[in-house]
Amino acid sequence: MPLTPAQISVIKATIPVLQKGGVALTTKFYQNMLAGKPEVRPFFNPAHQASGMQPKALAHSLLLYATYIDDLGKLSDLVERIVSKHVTLLIKPEQYPIVGEYLIKTMKEVLGDLATEDVIGAWTAAYGDLATLLIDLEEKRYKSLEWRGFRKFAISQKVKETSDVVSLILTPKDGLKINQAAKPGQYLGIRLSDDTAFSKFEGSIRREYSISDVNHDDHLRISVKRIPGGVASNYIHDSLKVGDLVDLTPPAGGLIYDVEQNVPHKEVFLLAGGIGITPILPIAKQITSQYPNIKVTLVNSSHTPENQPFVDEINNIVASSKNFEVINFYSQSGTTSAIKNSTVKTGHLNKESLAELLKDKENSLVYYLGPVSYMISVAKYLKELGVPENQTHREFFFPDQSLTIELSS
Repeated sequence: MPLTPAQISVIKATIPVLQKGGVALTTKFYQNMLAGKPEVRPFFNPAHQASGMQPKALAHSLLLYATYIDDLGKLSDLVERIVSKHVTLLIKPEQYPIVGEYLIKTMKEVLGDLATEDVIGAWTAAYGDLATLLIDLEEKRYKSLEWRGFRKFAISQKVKETSDVVSLILTPKDGLKINQAAKPGQYLGIRLSDDTAFSKFEGSIRREYSISDVNHDDHLRISVKRIPGGVASNYIHDSLKVGDLVDLTPPAGGLIYDVEQNVPHKEVFLLAGGIGITPILPIAKQITSQYPNIKVTLVNSSHTPENQPFVDEINNIVASSKNFEVINFYSQSGTTSAIKNSTVKTGHLNKESLAELLKDKENSLVYYLGPVSYMISVAKYLKELGVPENQTHREFFFPDQSLTIELSS
């Protein structure tokens, strides 16, 4: 049922409260829900909880929802990312009431006297509307996928790319082909099950990893960087072996190059920070092979040349494409690169370097991906350089904090 004008006014009146105390609210919400409903723990990355990224991202979403409650079309990109994430995690309609219950309970607990009957009533109705919207969109997405739920894949190869990056070649256990090939830039959901290793998470955990090699009908490849303290990444590096089985959800995500849907352009800049190269590499292969007249510049940021994965694959693109350039930024050490005919720069990618590259902003697209600090910096540089938002594309390894409404931490 649509919100009444009175309820919309009440929601908008809570904007200052969310700006000031939204993070405290969502932090307590996650604490309450994860303690009260341990069965939902596998859906959440504990590192994102510990760092505060997950609560901050939810606080941002609540604030944006309140701000644009009467013009939700402005949140279409955010909604699309949420739907993709939820479908990858296999979120079900019956799980939405759990979130709603704990969100409203926590509002009453944290807001105190501000949690009037009108406020609680308006937010209960607003959450119900949002849940209905997402459930409907997610059901449509589920119906469009090649398979629904988990599909078992076997690890047919495990390849050490660098000292801290391994690739898994994943083959369908059922022996059937993958009919809907992943699109360059997409990711997939994976469930890792081990009663001992994941005893704190009901015996399994779920993560999303970018697909680093696509266009095969008999396997998928993901490439995973070891994160200090990372539950999933360390398990993948240290415990998974060839022959083990994992559960996968179908490819998803919107970091996709579509020459017809993009604005007219002559050049594409692919900015990869660290392990952000995983979805960027397939996009580079796609553009250089299918659209050889479009100039592609890969700007790759790593600590050292030794930390840079997929050197041989990048060299293959260099050898086969006359319109492909590679620029390497090494933040710690390195004056040469194993990537042929590439440019080497020391330090981090900064605004000045980006401005030098983007001399023809009107005819350029920018795709970028990397760690949190990298993404925040690049987004800031692009905005300050006046690159239109519809010419930039990104995906996130972490809860999305990119939206620009100011939020007190």
